Amino acid sequence: MVSFVLVAVLLQLIENAAVAGVVGLVVSGAMGLIAFAAAVLIRIRALSAFAVRRAMPRHFVVAAVLGLVAYVLGPIVAVVYMLVSGDTQNVQTGYQAAAAADWWSLVLALVAGAIITPLGERGSSAGFSRTHFSPATKPGSRSS
Repeated sequence: MVSFVLVAVLLQLIENAAVAGVVGLVVSGAMGLIAFAAAVLIRIRALSAFAVRRAMPRHFVVAAVLGLVAYVLGPIVAVVYMLVSGDTQNVQTGYQAAAAADWWSLVLALVAGAIITPLGERGSSAGFSRTHFSPATKPGSRSS
């Protein structure tokens, strides 16, 4: 409920598109991090129970390659989608406005979009999936 109010109601009150874009990115990441923190605190488990561990250098290489693939394929998929569906709405105008405004807005958008939001999405999915679907989190089971 709180996230709905933050995003759907309060974000619409921000008149500056660049500020709205940065705030939208920060809020989308923060909501996931808050959800993960709640899962950790409620379950009272070590972070390893949520599959949090050190990344190996090869993980960073794979992530960079997949990011480049997504960067190249993204516009192609978007054009195909628009041609097939007829939907030409741009839902990322706030993010684009943030990136095109001042240098500080670009830096904040990059930090929020490239670091905070992915961490929040990863944390949220780890907290949810490990809390609800992992055999290690069944009542009475032990975890590390």
